[in-house]
Amino acid sequence: MKIVNLTPHTVNVCDENGSAMRSIEPSGKVLRLPTRAYAAGELDGIPLVRLSYEEPEDLPPVEDGTIYIVSSLMLEPLAAMGRRDFVAPDTSPGSVVRDEGGRITGVKRFIVA
Repeated sequence: MKIVNLTPHTVNVCDENGSAMRSIEPSGKVLRLPTRAYAAGELDGIPLVRLSYEEPEDLPPVEDGTIYIVSSLMLEPLAAMGRRDFVAPDTSPGSVVRDEGGRITGVKRFIVA
């Protein structure tokens, strides 16, 4: 299985004890979800917006045996487009691994849509 990291961060996969098992370096290409902001008022002088998500550009091709890592925000729109070859690091409390300072150092699993 080929895993391509389309995030700007190294993804560290850890075992159930939080020990590093594998590091997946960024591929150099970052897949982002384009957004459009619409004014939605203000809160105590701070502007509020509504975001509309647009279709991502430059999607990688579907390749047998290849899975792409993206941010969790990207999963649902990609699934809605019929793409099931994407996963996201699971940073929920049951999966995330943190250092003494509370910074994320790894995850124990991925999310699928």
